[in-house]
Amino acid sequence: MEAYDKLIIIYNNRVEAKNANKTHLHQLLTPGNYEPYPKNPHLANIFTQMGRSEELGTGVRNVFKFSLSYSGNDHITFKEDDVFTTIVPLETTFGQLDNNEGLNEGLNEGLTSLLMVIQKKPGIQAKNIGIYLQNRPLKTIERQLKVLTDRSLIKRIGSKRTGGYHANS
Repeated sequence: MEAYDKLIIIYNNRVEAKNANKTHLHQLLTPGNYEPYPKNPHLANIFTQMGRSEELGTGVRNVFKFSLSYSGNDHITFKEDDVFTTIVPLETTFGQLDNNEGLNEGLNEGLTSLLMVIQKKPGIQAKNIGIYLQNRPLKTIERQLKVLTDRSLIKRIGSKRTGGYHANS
């Protein structure tokens, strides 16, 4: 394989990262179909120095884990080939509440990001929301859920054990 420069390109609607790769699988990667191993130690070193990675080989898992809260989308593409390609789509409405502009007046960033997760993942349970919000503590999430419920922006549907939260239309 020829030398290939590492690239991170930020477009209006997506972020793409490409780097040379010692291919193991030649396929699209999903959370359940790959074994973690370092795909780009140089890029990983940058994120480690910034305090944004724990260990080599966790990048794919972390992008799947945090994509919704950071980019507003969780339809990530990882293509393992001689050039390892990552594409993270960016929602054009990220930071807004779809067609309901004005609903987020008076909501702080934490409440807005929580509401966005509920809009993207209808029926999500409180215990699973932290995955999308940088491991926000469950107590904080429960307090914020109450604020959004009191403001009639969300509602809980179902039993305590199996029910989840939905955005009001």
